[in-house]
Amino acid sequence: MTPTLSRLAPLVVAASCLIGAAAAGAATVVHYRFENGTAGEKARGKGSVLDSSGNGLNGTPVGRPRYEATGNPDSTLALRFNGTTAGVFVPDDPLLQLTHSLTLEAYVYLRDDTDGGVIVLRGDNRYDYDPYYLIVGGGRLFFLIEQARGVGSQLASPTELPKRQWLHVAATLDDATGVQALYVNGSLIASTVTDLRPFAELRKMNHPGLAIGANFEGSPDPLYFRGCIDEVRVSDVALDPSEFLPPP
Repeated sequence: MTPTLSRLAPLVVAASCLIGAAAAGAATVVHYRFENGTAGEKARGKGSVLDSSGNGLNGTPVGRPRYEATGNPDSTLALRFNGTTAGVFVPDDPLLQLTHSLTLEAYVYLRDDTDGGVIVLRGDNRYDYDPYYLIVGGGRLFFLIEQARGVGSQLASPTELPKRQWLHVAATLDDATGVQALYVNGSLIASTVTDLRPFAELRKMNHPGLAIGANFEGSPDPLYFRGCIDEVRVSDVALDPSEFLPPP
């Protein structure tokens, strides 16, 4: 389960330092485009949030996220999360067990009162069992990979993200080089080199999977996102910034 924002420091934390063609289909593990709804209506129904990667890892909305019109590149709809109940959850699958290279991407729109919340996270409802996540905390962007409970490498944006505008955010881990990096609108904002890699196995009895917009049911750290999220894509390679989804 995700650590509270006040407990991020005890991890092995990497200090903060200092778009274009689509990725090859084989690299994309899941891609949630949120295009299968109507603006203003609630997302509802088991497996109704479709995975466009072709892998069939569809998600289930809970807590009334709503579809909202957007003009992001190649997109007409996003999901609006209310910051109190809404999320999308995907049952765990071996394809999500990314223990080498990975890329996490999304478009995000933070409201003035957005302080924190999950963008995309793999984990379960136990405390601090999160192989990887991309979240907002205290207005800043965080990217964690965790090799074992409490043993991880984390990057943070040096400043808070801008509010009331769409941003493309991305996080990469390159297994060959150990480079872990964090980007906003295709520009590098933080990086480090780590020999840690995400662990694979989560406990089935603790409802593992992929979460968007909130942490898992039963978690004491729900980390509800307040704002909009669009085009969540997870890849099993460390994409070059030229391969990211284009900036808004």
